Amino acid sequence: MGDVGDFLEKWPAHALGRSFAKSNACVVNNRLVSLTEVETKIPNIVPKPKFLDILEKKICNGLKNIRSNDRDLRFQIYKEAFQSFIHEFKTYRTFLSDIYKEYEEYLGFYKAEAQKLRPVKEYLWTISQECDERILKLQKRERPELNSLKREIIRLRELVSQLKEDKVGLETQVEQLTQSIKEEHDKFRYEADAKRLLISEINAMRMQFDESEGVSKQLQSKTNRQDDPVLLKIALEQARKAQSASEFEVVQLKAEYVNVMPKSRYDALWEANNKVKNDYDMKIKENEELNESLEFLKNQLNEVMKQRDQSETTVQQLQRVSTPRPEWSEVGRKLPGGLTRWLEETASMSSQEKMHFLVNQLTAQSAENIEFNLNEYIKEELNFVPSFLKTTEADVTVSRPIHLRDCLLLTHEIWKTRKNEKDSVKEHSIGQRRRSLASRRLSQTKPQLKSSTIGPNVSKSFDEFLYNFFKQIYGIEQIRIEWAYGFYEMLIKETNNYKLNELRMIIENKMDEECHWHLESWILFIKEQMLTFIDSSNNSSVIMPTTENSEQQKVILKQTLHEALLNIFSQQDLINLNIIIQSAEEYAGLQIKDSPAKALTNMDEGENKDNESIQTNLHNMLDFNKLFNNPNDEDFNPFLKELVSIYKHLKTTFLNGIITELQKLTSDGVQFSNVTLAQVRHTIERIAPSTAVTLNVRPKSGRPITTQQQQYTLSIDIESSLEWLFRINPSDSPLQSISLNQLTTRLEGCNLFFGN
Repeated sequence: MGDVGDFLEKWPAHALGRSFAKSNACVVNNRLVSLTEVETKIPNIVPKPKFLDILEKKICNGLKNIRSNDRDLRFQIYKEAFQSFIHEFKTYRTFLSDIYKEYEEYLGFYKAEAQKLRPVKEYLWTISQECDERILKLQKRERPELNSLKREIIRLRELVSQLKEDKVGLETQVEQLTQSIKEEHDKFRYEADAKRLLISEINAMRMQFDESEGVSKQLQSKTNRQDDPVLLKIALEQARKAQSASEFEVVQLKAEYVNVMPKSRYDALWEANNKVKNDYDMKIKENEELNESLEFLKNQLNEVMKQRDQSETTVQQLQRVSTPRPEWSEVGRKLPGGLTRWLEETASMSSQEKMHFLVNQLTAQSAENIEFNLNEYIKEELNFVPSFLKTTEADVTVSRPIHLRDCLLLTHEIWKTRKNEKDSVKEHSIGQRRRSLASRRLSQTKPQLKSSTIGPNVSKSFDEFLYNFFKQIYGIEQIRIEWAYGFYEMLIKETNNYKLNELRMIIENKMDEECHWHLESWILFIKEQMLTFIDSSNNSSVIMPTTENSEQQKVILKQTLHEALLNIFSQQDLINLNIIIQSAEEYAGLQIKDSPAKALTNMDEGENKDNESIQTNLHNMLDFNKLFNNPNDEDFNPFLKELVSIYKHLKTTFLNGIITELQKLTSDGVQFSNVTLAQVRHTIERIAPSTAVTLNVRPKSGRPITTQQQQYTLSIDIESSLEWLFRINPSDSPLQSISLNQLTTRLEGCNLFFGN
């Protein structure tokens, strides 16, 4: 079979002549574009077949209506043209349809494959984004470390260069000293030779002197015998000549040996030279050791960096394959009871069990919210409506839900604002007293003028303060009452939270506001007494710095805490002493990450570097500052809760004594018999001295209280406490007498305390 092209009609070969447009194509945007006769404006003399012309026009019109970069539409236009071509060629329709079908199936197959690979592409894109983010995080994390390493390398290089300079300087100094020693040695040799010559000359002169002396003696003896004046003159001349010669020799010796060094100085220079040589040798050895340590540190740094990269890779793999766990501590802070109750109830639970427990808690909480009615609670439990819950709106009030942590923070802000208000009132009253005292002094010297009376500045009641507080925070009345209702509902529901329960009882007039300030001062006083005892003990604490921007860590032994508690309280007061120590150990126990091992081992006499001894020391140590840590968004920590229990026990003991005496005072001892204010005051004075109802907790060891501790001593105003005791309704005046049963109930919230 020949070529298929031989059986097809070739255009324009069938036409006469070859006259047509020379070029019908051009390059646009680096692409080859075909141009029609209309676009080229060059008519083609040889006509095309009509069907070919129709197909070209159809394709050109379709391409004009689409964008040049839309491949799908371009493919659709050519596809339709090919279908028209198949439809017109009836003879080749079956064959061309099979070709078309094969192409369609092939394209469909690759489209399906591309569709399958699309998730892979998206996954690869996601992985690339995560890798880029991790690379950026690693670079950001490693940048400070690399900068520190670069600075360390620069510092070491400077140290090496400095050592090299010192080495060169020492070598120069050694050369100079060697040269000076050589010069001194030469001078010493010259001096020694000169000394030998001088000694020989002195000996010769001595011999001459002895000879001349012998001659003079002989001449003298002769003159004595003969008394010849001529001989005497001759002897005198010879003596003068010998004297002048001797003086000349002495001057000559002095001139020759004026620059000669003494032997003692030479020995000192020799010793100094040997010392410099020894120092130079030691510096060289130290330089070599530093170079070796530098190389060793570089190797260690490379190994640590490799281990860090491996650990980061392992962590990333674990994070990729591990199931993420929720932050259960954050969950516990949002639930009723707070984090402490959550940890107690879920101590030995798995993650699955914690999830079921959380669902049950949320279900129970929602059911409780549905069943609880605040208005009915106020009508049943209270004989008045607190001011901050009153509203002038006639609509039904809907309480806003509030989380436990937000409720605790709002409670802290309430006490903080209240304290600032009381301090400002106190400062204002002190200023008024000073001004009145100054005016009285001036009135003694000047005539008294009429002045306007200034009423006493009395602080507002807590009910009125709370109303103003919510009104100041939430200006709109509807929003204020909704938040107040939600806040009060949270106070009622959280019965296990001491801070919220205390505020609720103060709002409901079941507890005096001064109880809060008294307990706060009492805790500060106990802290100061414990600090005094710890500071007076030997080897019982150590202060170690922690991280930046944080206070120093004061570490004490468990035995020291035990002794401090026994020093402050009696054995009867500390019924659950082991529980107190255990709660302190669980909450403020020292961990390895809290402080270095070297500082921990300094607590003992010997330094043990083994891990077991360090762990033993850690087990017996407590962070003292953490014991009295009171976070604003949580309830009291376990140790402070135990201290509050001791406070309640001491207060209950004192109140039980008051109730017993009051029962004796009544006529028949019946519970419902009335008691007056004077009887209660008389009972308190009889049980304790007038100055005993204070914060003064005397140590059992007999150590005196320092001036720093005395600043926490806060006396209780018995009159104001009794006034609150007999004021059943905050808006009414105090009653003259109340029943003993009612008095017993209200005494629990009264600010009366006596520590034995």
